[in-house]
Amino acid sequence: MSAAPASSGPRPFSTHGITIEDGLAIKRFLTKVDHGERRLYGGEPDREWRALTLLAKHAPGLAPNPVRADLDANPPLIVMSLLPGEPLGTRPVSDDQEQAIAAAINRLHHAVRPSVLASIEPTPGHPGLLPDRIRDMARAFDPKSLDPQPRQAYQAALAWLDGGAAARAASVTGQPVFAQGDPNLANHLWDGATVRLVDFEASGRGDQAAELADLVEHITVWAHAGINAEPFLDRFDLTASRRRQIAQLRRLFAAFWLMRLLPGGNAHHRNPPGTFERQADRLLGLL
Repeated sequence: MSAAPASSGPRPFSTHGITIEDGLAIKRFLTKVDHGERRLYGGEPDREWRALTLLAKHAPGLAPNPVRADLDANPPLIVMSLLPGEPLGTRPVSDDQEQAIAAAINRLHHAVRPSVLASIEPTPGHPGLLPDRIRDMARAFDPKSLDPQPRQAYQAALAWLDGGAAARAASVTGQPVFAQGDPNLANHLWDGATVRLVDFEASGRGDQAAELADLVEHITVWAHAGINAEPFLDRFDLTASRRRQIAQLRRLFAAFWLMRLLPGGNAHHRNPPGTFERQADRLLGLL
């Protein structure tokens, strides 16, 4: 296990219960209360089990091997092999680690042949949902309490959304890929030579441009790991039109992170002091 990060650094967290028994990882899925009833989070166990079985066949070694699942249990659980390595995303990565991250993502994206990929439903986190989510988060916060630069970024984000560019970028579909749906670098395990992937509860058919834009704008990637977006994107075979789409989508994901990091929220408290201000500066640069 890696050493715990300093108290001033980013704090990793888990949304599900993971235990290690007899050399295997057991993942138990949490439930939520919805109108007085406990419900699963939107098919997460099924998506994860499907991803593990697909990848065991089409990209062996990239993800845990599926052992067994009880998707009807309460809570549902999946038993999988235990992978070597430590999670990334709490400190700057090396060039070797960055190259391995790109290689793992590229392998994931192209692991499932198109005929199979076409039968898989899209990931639940479509970027077309983000404009409304961003506006909802913005409406729940009073920007008058912000310092001038973050307030400028807050206002610029909403003005950009109102201009329609965000909706246009989110509506474009490009190359379909098998997507993890969650670019948090804690889901990338480094064993000293290779990166393997865990956590596929949001996986499905995705769009390459949206997946890469989401990745490079994720707070664990640029703020914690220090990955520079442009050189990282150079590690992928991207057309000029796909790069333009990524540039627009990066603005959308950066605006989303600005609102997530607003003072008072969970994301604000989980990240080091100054992260919100850095996010504001980043968004203004992208806009």
